[in-house]
Amino acid sequence: MPALSFTPENMYKVLSMQKTETSRPVREDERGYFSGVADGRYVCPAQFSAGTCEWLMSFDAFKRVVVRSSVYQKTGLTRFECGRDYAIVPGRGKSAVGRVTVWGLYYQRLKDTTGIAACNEGFNNPEEFIQLYQSLYRKGPDFNPVRLAIVFKLMQVNERGLDWLVDYAESCLKNSDSGVIAPFGVNPISKPTWRTRFERQEIEIVNSNIEEA
Repeated sequence: MPALSFTPENMYKVLSMQKTETSRPVREDERGYFSGVADGRYVCPAQFSAGTCEWLMSFDAFKRVVVRSSVYQKTGLTRFECGRDYAIVPGRGKSAVGRVTVWGLYYQRLKDTTGIAACNEGFNNPEEFIQLYQSLYRKGPDFNPVRLAIVFKLMQVNERGLDWLVDYAESCLKNSDSGVIAPFGVNPISKPTWRTRFERQEIEIVNSNIEEA
């Protein structure tokens, strides 16, 4: 099962519970299943344009297509599935710092992103999120792909994650002393304080031998 990888800035938002949703690009062979693989009802988001009848018939009130799982057709491997938990890593090839449970999956065109979704992504408004997404893929303002949105809940943080939070905040403060503006929302909180915060939110703290897949 794949891990969810985040940039350091976004990982801090995830662990500090400022981010509960993330988006991934859609692959050509990806299929979104409505209930389960066995029932055969699926959508092919990479092949749809916003004007096709089949795509529009699947829209909800927020122009989303809500699915139960995402599967790569060529290999049959499940990309993401509701109800499953995934390791979270602060960059590709890094060790896991915690786990999240995915409780929502939906496909949506980038420019249909709602204010609530943008807030869940850790942004102030949809415009900020859309501009960043476009810049990540070096695209202009007309870039409007279908994205896979993954809604999740932080369930576990390991000891490595607690250390990572403290180290990241300290590095941001050092950079700010050098004239680099620290990311918004980063605070120099001690490890015991983080532990107390997670316990209050009923987020489990586990040893660092957490599985990474």
